[in-house]
Amino acid sequence: MTERTADTISGLFLIVLALVFGVAAQLLPGTIAKEFAGPSFMPTLLSIALAICGAGIVFQARSLPPANRMPGWFASDRAGAIRIAVVAGATAFYNFLLEPLGYLIVTFIFLTFLLWYLKVSWHINIAISLIATIGTYALFVIWLKVVLPMGLLEFYF
Repeated sequence: MTERTADTISGLFLIVLALVFGVAAQLLPGTIAKEFAGPSFMPTLLSIALAICGAGIVFQARSLPPANRMPGWFASDRAGAIRIAVVAGATAFYNFLLEPLGYLIVTFIFLTFLLWYLKVSWHINIAISLIATIGTYALFVIWLKVVLPMGLLEFYF
């Protein structure tokens, strides 16, 4: 497969994904008050942005030489594939443990692990993980009034 073909397919995939998300966003239930920014506003805006990105990839693919071949899987970066697998696995564990352990505990552990994996020093690692966990908790629970799973800390909050 050539780079041009691969980029064109990727861009078209993003455009189709944007269309699906855009249609799904329009199917969200409305509110009683006819406000400017209802429940479908952000998903629609994100689907438009995704479609623009996909169109940009397709447009850039047209400028690539048609003969450039894509390197096969065996020529790809093995360390990069391992990093992707570790982050995907950590994210899967995050989603699996979110309900039983709670947002605060799992988010702190998740961020600490990822920063450790990226070889960030422990002082900075703990500081970033703590500030990000408390900051996102405050943003979602206190300011936006979103109910997050508290798990083991349910009796304290």
